[in-house]
Amino acid sequence: MKPLVPHSARRFFKSVVALLAIAIPLAGCEPNLGVPPSDLAKTSTVQPTTAPQAYLLQPGDNIEIKFAYVPDLNQAQIIRPDGKISLPLIHDVQAAGLTPSELQDALLKQYQDTALKSPELVVIVREFNSNKIYIGGEVGTPGAQPLLTPTTVLQAILQANGFKNTARANEVLLIRQRAGGGYDWQVLNLEKALSGESFAANIPLAPRDVIYVPRSDIANVDLFVDQYIRQVLPIAPGVSLPAG
Repeated sequence: MKPLVPHSARRFFKSVVALLAIAIPLAGCEPNLGVPPSDLAKTSTVQPTTAPQAYLLQPGDNIEIKFAYVPDLNQAQIIRPDGKISLPLIHDVQAAGLTPSELQDALLKQYQDTALKSPELVVIVREFNSNKIYIGGEVGTPGAQPLLTPTTVLQAILQANGFKNTARANEVLLIRQRAGGGYDWQVLNLEKALSGESFAANIPLAPRDVIYVPRSDIANVDLFVDQYIRQVLPIAPGVSLPAG
C-alpha cells in the first residue's frame, strides 16, 4: 500500500525532483532521497483507565518511616527490586504490593515483638517511582513526568511546555501497557480539543503511558530538504529552494 502523503508535501516533492534533475549532474552522484513523510495508521485503541484505587507501593518508590518517640530509628528507604526494605531490629520487610497504611500496620506488628514499648510510626511516600508518564517528540520539554493526580493527555503536554510550532497536534500517539502484558496504541486528534470543537481525544492518562508528538508535514519536508538536498548537493550560497 502506498504511503498517504499530504497534497502540499506531494507538490513540494515534485518540485524537489525537478530541482534534482538540474542539480544532480553538478553533484556527480545520485543522493538517496528516502521516502516522503506519511500519515500514521489508526488501527488501535488504548483501554480506558479505571477508577482511582489505593496506591500500591512499587520497587523504586522512595519512602520514609518516622517513629514518634524514637527518632534514631527514622529511616528513608528506596524499595529494592525484590520489593523489600531493610529496617533496624526487624531486618527485611516486604513493602511492594502493600498500600502505605498496610505497610504501616505490618511494621507496627513486627516492632511490637521487639524491645520497643508501644511503638508508633508512620509511613510517608516521598516519591512515586512507578506513577510516571513519558512525553517525547515535538514538545517544549520532553521527558518523564510524575502522575500524582488525574491528568489528561493535553494537560500532560501543557506541563511539558506545550506543542512546538513543528508539532502535528492532530496525530498524537498514545502508547499504553496492558495489564496482562503487551501494548495498545491510539492516534489522538488534539487539534479539536485545542479549538474547543471536541474533547473526546483528551483522554485520562494511566501510569507508564507514553505520549509521542510527531513533526508536522511542513517540518518533515524541511527536515527532508536539509538531510537529502542541502547536505548532499553543492547548492551555491544565495540559491533558494522552492517553498513548500
